[in-house]
Amino acid sequence: MGCVHPKTVLQELAEERQKNRKLEADNAMMYSRLERAEAHCKLVKREIGSVKKQLNQKKKPKKKNLISDARCLTSGVGAAACNTLEEARRAKEMEKEEVRAQKAQEETTRKENREQRISDSSFAFTGSLTSKSKPLLKDIAADLRLNTTGTKEVICTAIKDHLLAHPELKDNPGYKAIYPGTRARKQTLPLDLHDENQPPAAQQLWTDITHLAHDILPVPDKEAAGPSHSPANATFATSSFPASANMAVARPASFIAPPDSLPHDLEFTFTNTNSNIDPALLSI
Repeated sequence: MGCVHPKTVLQELAEERQKNRKLEADNAMMYSRLERAEAHCKLVKREIGSVKKQLNQKKKPKKKNLISDARCLTSGVGAAACNTLEEARRAKEMEKEEVRAQKAQEETTRKENREQRISDSSFAFTGSLTSKSKPLLKDIAADLRLNTTGTKEVICTAIKDHLLAHPELKDNPGYKAIYPGTRARKQTLPLDLHDENQPPAAQQLWTDITHLAHDILPVPDKEAAGPSHSPANATFATSSFPASANMAVARPASFIAPPDSLPHDLEFTFTNTNSNIDPALLSI
């Protein structure tokens, strides 16, 4: 075994100085961390004080503004102005009371209707939950025995969570239409329902035009009937028009007669003995 030489005093002194420098560096780093932590604590303390001040201001009741007018003590005009302001204030208070009473009455009526719906087993909720108003969502929540307080989003979320947590409600007729992820089927319209947006059938339109053609087509005179009948002697049948009607009837442009039933050179005249209209104006 080799012999170990003892350390000299200079070597021990150098090691101790190195340890001292390391401890001083660690101490400086700890002081730096302490200063940063104290700075952060001061900032947080200042922010907490600001938040406390805001909370205290919100909790304090609002003070009513005192409306004063020096003219009330010195002149009758000031007293009249003060009375006018007082009457306006009272009228405003009465309006607020009426609004509160109306809201209370509506809430009472809504609760009564809600109780009736709960007792009615045939009632069913329909439509999307997101499109419903807050009172309707409250009705659904009350029917499901849920909490009806909170915002519209909170109530809607509570209803959806409750429905998803109870899958048996998906087959319940009362909640089937509002169950998340399902849509209510459209009901088939009855066959005898008349839709005003549906165009009329082609057969009905042709029948109407046929009746119109019988009313306006020229009918030959009985005396002129036969092979020697001339188109110039054709007159309108006046069965559908009054005898005293001072009007000229012409074939509508939209009506297309069969090719063999109406000559192209046929002239129409309206025969009316009681009319004072010039016959030249009635010819077409």
